[in-house]
Amino acid sequence: MRLIFGGRVQGVNFRDFTRRQAEEHHLVGCVRNLEDGTVQVIAEGQRPDILHFIEQLMSGPPHAAVNSVDTQWVMPSGDFTDFSIRY
Repeated sequence: MRLIFGGRVQGVNFRDFTRRQAEEHHLVGCVRNLEDGTVQVIAEGQRPDILHFIEQLMSGPPHAAVNSVDTQWVMPSGDFTDFSIRY
């Protein structure tokens, strides 16, 4: 799954929150800030886990305000062994 979150998602610990949620849901992938102020998430795992993960991210950490999410189902790459924050 490739996700792009919009709203107040940078500078509010959204990436760390995402990493912790991914680990809780046994997902692999990565999260990174984009130059346009959005946050990109790539998550691989079981579909039910990914759907619950998205629900958690929509709530976000304190001080975050997610107002949009673009989703795209993609084939797992197999490139990930854990979930990381990319800079």
